[in-house]
Amino acid sequence: AGANAEAGSRAAHSWVQLGLLFAEDNRDLKQAILALEQAILLDPNNVDGHSKLGHVLYSMRQYERSVKEYQMAVSLRPNRADLNNLGLSLAAMKQHKEAAKTYISALKMGSANDKTGQSINLNLGNQYPVISK
Repeated sequence: AGANAEAGSRAAHSWVQLGLLFAEDNRDLKQAILALEQAILLDPNNVDGHSKLGHVLYSMRQYERSVKEYQMAVSLRPNRADLNNLGLSLAAMKQHKEAAKTYISALKMGSANDKTGQSINLNLGNQYPVISK
């Protein structure tokens, strides 16, 4: 079983790479989705597959689906970048309070002064005028 899982993981990685090639410069986003979905089918715990699929779906304005993929990526491997992207998807769906909570969770994971932290701070700040209305 271990060898099969490892082979599935390697194949999933290849599908993720193919998905990234299709997604590059918005070349063929539908093919990117198919490749990334194949990666996840081969390895449901493939964090990069979920994360990259969330990104492609976000760029296609399929926010509800992108939220699900980012949530899966974060549940598998909590990280600031996916939390930030999850917040962007939630904000795009006008779920501003949830987006703000997500950004705060991301900020608690690391420095607010590096590039990612600055991006998260900016995105969090963009939620307050909308929440306070």
